Amino acid sequence: MSYQVLARKWRPQTFADVIGQSGITQTLANAIRLDRIGHAFLFCGSRGIGKTTAARILAKALNCELGPTPEPCNACRHCREITAGNAMDVIEIDGASNRGIDEIRQLRENVRYTPATARFKVIIIDEVHMLTREAFNALLKTLEEPPAHAKFILATTEAHKVPVTIVSRCQRYDFRRIDTATLVEFLRDMCRKEAVTIEDRTLDVLARMADGGLRDSLSLLDQVISFSGTTIDHDKVMKLLGRIDPQLLLDVFRALASENAADALRHFADYIDGGGNEQVFNREMMELTRDILAMKMGAPPRNTLPGDLVNLFTVDQLERIFKILLDQEQTFRQTEFPRLLMDVTLVKIAMIRPLIPIEDILGRLRQLTTGSPGTLPANPSPGTRPPALSRPTVPRPTPSRPANPAESMDTVKKNPHSNNKTPPNSLTSPAIPTPMPMTPPPPSPTPSTATPQSTTVQTSTASTASPPTTSAPTPAPVAALTSVSPATPAPTRSENKPDTNNTPLRQLMESLDNTHAPLRGMLSFAAVDAIDNQTLAIVFHPDYRFHYDLFEKDADAIPTLEKLTGPVLGSSRRIVCRLGGRDTPRAIIDQDLLAQRLNQEKRLNLARSRPEVERVVKMFRGDIRDVQLKKPAPPTDRMDQMALVDTDNLEEEEDDE
Repeated sequence: MSYQVLARKWRPQTFADVIGQSGITQTLANAIRLDRIGHAFLFCGSRGIGKTTAARILAKALNCELGPTPEPCNACRHCREITAGNAMDVIEIDGASNRGIDEIRQLRENVRYTPATARFKVIIIDEVHMLTREAFNALLKTLEEPPAHAKFILATTEAHKVPVTIVSRCQRYDFRRIDTATLVEFLRDMCRKEAVTIEDRTLDVLARMADGGLRDSLSLLDQVISFSGTTIDHDKVMKLLGRIDPQLLLDVFRALASENAADALRHFADYIDGGGNEQVFNREMMELTRDILAMKMGAPPRNTLPGDLVNLFTVDQLERIFKILLDQEQTFRQTEFPRLLMDVTLVKIAMIRPLIPIEDILGRLRQLTTGSPGTLPANPSPGTRPPALSRPTVPRPTPSRPANPAESMDTVKKNPHSNNKTPPNSLTSPAIPTPMPMTPPPPSPTPSTATPQSTTVQTSTASTASPPTTSAPTPAPVAALTSVSPATPAPTRSENKPDTNNTPLRQLMESLDNTHAPLRGMLSFAAVDAIDNQTLAIVFHPDYRFHYDLFEKDADAIPTLEKLTGPVLGSSRRIVCRLGGRDTPRAIIDQDLLAQRLNQEKRLNLARSRPEVERVVKMFRGDIRDVQLKKPAPPTDRMDQMALVDTDNLEEEEDDE
C-alpha cells in the first residue's frame, strides 16, 4: 500500500475520535440515539478542524448495519465503503467544481431515486459557498422537503456567503478552532504512535503555527519527520519552518526598551544573515507585542515570557509599536527593499517614549498660571504612569449686585456706552468707535484709564476703578481668573482695520432685490472710501480681492447702483471702485462680525455677573461659553415679572449697542 500522510492515516472514524468538537459530536450522537435526525445539516468553520470528517462519520452512523447508531462499527460493508470513499449511496461533491445550475439539476434527479444498498442516500457538498446564486435557488425546494431517504450535509469555510434561505433550511453547527494545549497533546500522542522523539517546545511551535487547525498541525509534523527522521532537533526545525529563536526576539525588545537601536539592528542583521525573512520577523514582533500587552492587562499570553518584559514598556508604547508593525505588514507586500524598511522600523520603535497624560499637563499648567510652584513632569520611566495631579480650585470673583435688579438694569440702559460694559477680554478687543464720515475716529480710552459709572456689571479683568461698596469679596487677580476662564482670543483681522461710516453703502445694498443677490453679496465685502454730492467711492481690502474681481467683471453692477443712488441717497451719484491697501477701512461684513462678537462678549459679561450663574459655574468648575436670549412665558407672579424685566432690559441694551 502506498504511503499515506498522517492527516489521512489518522483520520477519526467515530464521533469519540474527533478532537476539540465535543459539543457538536455529542449533539449529533444524541440526535441519532433519540431518532431526531434532521434532513439537512450545515457545518461551518475554518480549515482542517473536522467538518468533512464529521460528515463522513454521520453518514456511517446513519447507514451502519447496526444502526442508525451513534457508534458505527467500521466493520460492516457500508462503513468500509464510506471509509474508502466508494459508497454508491454517499455522494460527496466539491462545490467549487460543481457550482452550476446544471450540476444541481442532476443532483436533484439522483436524489429522487431510493438508495441502492444503504438505508439513506447522503449528499455531502463541500465548500458549498462556491455555488452560484442560480444553483442555490435550484436547491431550495429539494433542501426544504427532500425525500425521506435523503440527507444533505453542507460544509463551508465561509458561512457568510451562504444565502440565508439555505441556512434557514439546515441545522447549523459551528466548528471552532482547536486550542494550542489540545493540539500539543494530540501531536504528542501522534509522535508516540509513530515512534518519533520530539521536544515539547517543538510541539508547541508546531501547534502555534497550525493556528487552530488539526490537519495543518499534522502536515507540519509530517514535514518535520521527513526532514529530521525519528529524532527531531529543535534548532533544525526552527530553521526549516523559518521561525525565529525566542531569545533573539527578547534581546531585540530589551534593546528597543533601552532606546539602543544599534543593538536591535545588530540582532536583526544576525537573523537575516542566517537566512531569515523580514516579514516573518515582523510577524513575530507583532505576536510578542501582543503577548506583552496581554500580560500588562492581566490576561494570559499565548507564549511563556519572562516577567521583566511587563515593565519594559507602557501600554501606550505597546499600542504604538503594534500599530507601526501592522502598517509595515501592509507595506512589505509592495516594497522591493524589505530589509531597509525593517531597519528604519526598528529605529522608529526605539525612539518611542512614554506619553505624559493630558490631565497631568493641564494640572501643571493650571499651577503655573495660578503662580503655584511646580514644573511639568519629566518623562516617566518605562512601565510607570505619572501620578495624576488633583485639579486646583481657583477662586473666582463674586460680583456685587444691587438689591433692586430693575434699578440696576435701568442704570445700564441709561449708560449704554459705559466703560463698565467692557467684556472680559476687552484688553485685546478694541471697542467699536463711533462712525464719523470720512474721518478717522479718535482713539478709544484704554480700560485701565476708563472711569466706571455703574457698579452693576462687573468685568473679569483688573481695573483701577474703586471697589464696590457692597460686602462682596474682592475679585481675584487676573492670573487666577484666566486659569479657569477660556483664553482671550487674539484680535481678528477685522479689528485691526480702521473703521468708517458704511451707512450709504448699506442702504444701497439693502435696496437691492433678490434678483441682484450676487451683487448684494459682493458689496458686503466693500467699504465706503469717500462720498460727496456727486460721487460715491467704494474700496475693497486686498484680502477681498476675489470679490473685487467679481465686481469689476460684472458689467451691470455700477449702472445698477447708480440708478439706486437717487431714490436711496437723495441725489444721483457716480459710483467709482478701487482695490485699496492694507489700511483700507473695515468692510460691512467686518463691522457685522465685530459687532456680533462684542455683543456676545457683553452678554457673557452680564451673565457672569449674576450670582445664580456664578454658583453653577463654581459647582461644575467650568465657564460660560455662550449666552442665548429667549423670551420667557407670560409672568404668573412677582418673581417671574422681575425675571422678565431683566431679560427685556438685556435685549434693549443689545439694540442700543
